[in-house]
Parts: sequence; structure tokens; C-alpha cells
Amino acid sequence: MMLTPMMVQYLVGLCCLRHDPDAVEITVGDMVYDVAAQKKRDVDVTITFKNEDGTISAFKAVEVKKETAPLDVATIEQLCIKFCDMPQITHKSIFSTSGYSQAAKEKAKYHAVDIYTLKPWERRIESDFPDFNGVGTPSEFLARVDACILRWLQYNVYVVVP
Repeated sequence: MMLTPMMVQYLVGLCCLRHDPDAVEITVGDMVYDVAAQKKRDVDVTITFKNEDGTISAFKAVEVKKETAPLDVATIEQLCIKFCDMPQITHKSIFSTSGYSQAAKEKAKYHAVDIYTLKPWERRIESDFPDFNGVGTPSEFLARVDACILRWLQYNVYVVVP
């Protein structure tokens, strides 16, 4: 099963969900103000953490890239500059399905941008979830499913599409 770019963005958003869903707001395809461009610009995923009194303790931004080759320094540099021009962002991250060149890693580190690589889940599901005894890899499991809806009973996920 190949992930589409939008599926990768949703996956990143779901992975960022914390214990208290009322304190966390995840927006896929958010618009964030860019002071240099003097307009709002698209950010793949934003995560806002609110304190009990309603104040915002963190505003995280995530850019997601699905390329065939490792991301190069020019791509990372462009995203770092974009993040720098959005001063309300407190934490910056880039997720890639193809990894990063060494120069790209150094550039991200210099600009305090966290980088992550999304890799295929090839371990057997039962290795990580013992209650699923006898269940193979996710691709083996999903190959047997005609239709699937994933639901977290303790969380509500709202997707607003303008």
C-alpha cells in the first residue's frame, strides 16, 4: 500500500496527538502568517498546545515531503527560511519519506528544525501490540481488508475542508 502525500500529512497529524485531546488542536493544511511576505501561507500540519487557562504553550509547524531522493540542502534551506518568517511558530519540524542529505541535516540543525524520516512499518504488528497475536505486518493485514475505517474511541478528530 503506497501512501499518498495527503495520507502522509494525516499520518503526521495523528502521530502528533497527545493524551489530552481537548488541549491539542491539530490542523492539516493550516494557513500561518508570514511576516516577510505579509500574507498567510500554507503549512502542512500545525499543532497547538493550550494550557488549562487557555493560553497557548506551543505552536508547532510541520512540513511533510514525499520525494524519491533524500531531501537536499536547498529544499531544507527553503523550509527553514519559511519557518523563520513565521515568528508565532515555537517548534519547527520536517518529515520526509526519503531521508536527508548530510548537508540538509546540518542546515536543519543550525536552524533548530527537527527532522524525521517516515519509514515503512515492516515489523509484525504482534511485536508491538501483543494482543494482536498472529497478525503479520501492516501490509499483510491491510491486504486482507476490503474497506477500513480507523477510529480512536477516546479521541475526536475534526477535519474542516473549506
